[in-house]
Amino acid sequence: YADLHSLLSRNLLVAYLPVTVRNVVLDLLAQSRIFPRGTEGAHQYLPPPFIPAPKIDSQKNEISFEDLNEPKAEPRRVPRFDAARMDPDGLELIPNLPNFYSNTAQNLLLLQIAEDLQILREPILCLGPQGSGKNRTVDEALRLVNRPREYIQLHRDTTVASLLQHIHLEGGKLSYVDSPLVRAIRTGRVLVVDEADKASAPVVAIFKSLAERGELTLPDGSRVRPAYTPGTEKDIIVNPEFRLILLANRPGYPFLGNTLLEVLGEGFSAYAVNNPDHESEVRLLKQAAPDVSENLIVALDLAFNELREAFDAGNVTYPYSLRELLHLVRHLQKFPSDDVSSVLLNTLSFDLHRPEAMRVVLSTLKKYGVPIDGLSLVAIQEKMDDARRQAGAQKKQVRQVEFEPKGSTDLNGPKEGQATDGKAHVGGNNWRGGTGGRDTAGLGGRGGYERYFVEGHDVNQVSKELKEQVPDHIRKQAREMAREALNKKLSEEGLTSAEGVTYHHWKMEMAAQIQQLTSMLENLQAQAKERQWMTRQQEGELDEKRLTDGLTGERTIFRRRQEAPPELGAAQTKPKRIRFVFDLSASMYTLQYDGRLDREVKTCLMVLEAFARADPARFKWDIVGHSGDSAIIPLVTSDKQPKTDGARHKVLRDIVAYSQYCDSGDNTLASIRQSVQEVAKDEADDYFVCALSDANLSRYGIGAASLGQALRTNSKVKTAIIFLDKGTESQNLARQLPGKAFAAADLSKVPQILHDILQSVLDENA
Repeated sequence: YADLHSLLSRNLLVAYLPVTVRNVVLDLLAQSRIFPRGTEGAHQYLPPPFIPAPKIDSQKNEISFEDLNEPKAEPRRVPRFDAARMDPDGLELIPNLPNFYSNTAQNLLLLQIAEDLQILREPILCLGPQGSGKNRTVDEALRLVNRPREYIQLHRDTTVASLLQHIHLEGGKLSYVDSPLVRAIRTGRVLVVDEADKASAPVVAIFKSLAERGELTLPDGSRVRPAYTPGTEKDIIVNPEFRLILLANRPGYPFLGNTLLEVLGEGFSAYAVNNPDHESEVRLLKQAAPDVSENLIVALDLAFNELREAFDAGNVTYPYSLRELLHLVRHLQKFPSDDVSSVLLNTLSFDLHRPEAMRVVLSTLKKYGVPIDGLSLVAIQEKMDDARRQAGAQKKQVRQVEFEPKGSTDLNGPKEGQATDGKAHVGGNNWRGGTGGRDTAGLGGRGGYERYFVEGHDVNQVSKELKEQVPDHIRKQAREMAREALNKKLSEEGLTSAEGVTYHHWKMEMAAQIQQLTSMLENLQAQAKERQWMTRQQEGELDEKRLTDGLTGERTIFRRRQEAPPELGAAQTKPKRIRFVFDLSASMYTLQYDGRLDREVKTCLMVLEAFARADPARFKWDIVGHSGDSAIIPLVTSDKQPKTDGARHKVLRDIVAYSQYCDSGDNTLASIRQSVQEVAKDEADDYFVCALSDANLSRYGIGAASLGQALRTNSKVKTAIIFLDKGTESQNLARQLPGKAFAAADLSKVPQILHDILQSVLDENA
């Protein structure tokens, strides 16, 4: 029931490509008129598969799958494994899931896995986000085909030796016992390897060798080999019924799947195990919680689907998978009197520390009508505080205490007050930094023009009635003094009051994208390569340690000196060198009616704010511009970063000013070439140049060929260009330079594109 589009998408793992690369692939498939089933068009339309639960025929010892949307087609039949005859000792190892909920999406996946196991005899790799049902789907597939399984869960400390043999101490003697891997190879069982992406590259390489060649070398000197290859009597012959299934998290942050894919190569039948589609997921949830309102289940599922998109965009920190939805509806099924808000708190705990993420979560839940009355940032914080108090783990914190002053409450006019002496001052009219006073700067008082916090003191607040008794002329005087103080504070940062309001508004508007880029920067891996001895090579110097293996026919007995990528999670010893090249040409200002200048300014704000929060030791970055006047216009230098909002706002002002007053002309190519050459001069962990342009290039005779040549000036420096134009020229250039040029007519797409570019080019083990 698979169509060409789904087969190509599955084998290319299109679902887990960066968004920008994924769009290129899907666009190429569409241009080749290869469409997903159900979207072909009016004259070629085929409804998507609708596959009910498979049927087991005990007499023929097979399972059958039928597509109800193709009633004339023959059911697909898969032979079952005769475990009673082939492996009677393994009958107890056949999985049995009493509560697997049948749904169309996972039934199709069951069919494909069963065919790979029993007909194609392929090793399988299942990638997917946590909680998407990888383990349960594989276990159900093994139950259907009646296959015993051996199970291993890997982790960062798993070694090659521990994977191949287990050491037991019995009766004071050490003995070597076959590991589940070796046991599965001997008996012809299915080996399920969970959390495969958590292991180091040498450990993962074992499964690559086993899948592609069926060979391994054991610690005692014996080998695992197919029956048709030469060897010794000590060797373990691979049972022809042996199968291998790897389970791993999807590639990319916050998961650790990139190295896994690079080590494994293409020897596995790969599956992207995502959360089921909306209809399948609702059907599954209704089976799990039949007494819960269907409207509530539908609302929860729609909300969770949108939150998963927000997770992919980096706006929330938790994937909101099927597992969480199941826990939620099962709880409501068992405890119908509990309100949805309190049950949701457990799932939302991962995003509680990020107000911008919680805003996304709460607005999404409200959008689909999920009843979350009383669930707000304030309510959540109060519940967290209550929980801490009950656990006795509450730390020292500022307390607010309302009181009535005993002395005079007369007001003379707002003033600053004497500098604080560090002591707690309550009431009165003398000290700056006191609480519950009058006229002076502090907290909890009345009549003053400025709040002033001194850490470690309780906050004593005067009553609301006393605050309301402040005369109008005192209020007016306090407001005027407050405005003067604010303007003075802003002028120290180079901002007027209007600019301060505008910059704050922009920061709030871009908060999610800034946090997304910051998180990605914090989790970039070290890339600097070191020359070291690489063993198990097929050419180079003879490795004395593997002479014995050579006598038995092993080919990988050489070693050679070459550059090797660092281990996953290795410390970054050199900064990453990054330069952003902004378009300050006259057309950027002249044609700003389509929003290109606004998109560029806000993209620059996102970069400035994200790098201001990143570790300065890990990045050496700068920003330059180009216009008709010059190829390189410094905006931010690597040795003088903007530290305040005012300094950052000045960079945004400069972008507008340069484009407003420059001569016409274009220096895009010269700016990219010069930037690449300058960046390459530094000693760094990695090198990257990202240019932004309004794509007004054809006017100056610049085409895809010359632009591509400029982007490839130095192979050491990774480059990309983002076009901020809404016209067709940017789309054409992006198609002609896939992976290098990207079109972003919509402001909301710019942060995502920049995020994908940085993640794909800086976080790859090139």
